[in-house]
Amino acid sequence: MKDLEKLLSTYKRTGGKRWRSEQASKIKSFVKGCGGVPLHGIGKAHVIKHYKKLREQNRTNKTIMAHFYAISALYEALGRNYEPPRPIFKDEA
Repeated sequence: MKDLEKLLSTYKRTGGKRWRSEQASKIKSFVKGCGGVPLHGIGKAHVIKHYKKLREQNRTNKTIMAHFYAISALYEALGRNYEPPRPIFKDEA
């Protein structure tokens, strides 16, 4: 968690304060849901599991996309040169 806090403090320094703060909370929630996996060990399966959890909570497509953008920011902060998997919505399947 120390690595995450360091990563997020750097992330929250630029841009709109409220937006970055909201994104940081989504990132923390996602990482916490990964069950203690090291940051560099987080992958596709964790992201998909997170989307499923959000759907079970009856979250809107807009909220799920907001989480996708937060996870994308985490991927970027980790230095990954690819995006996390995008959510697939019921009306798209």
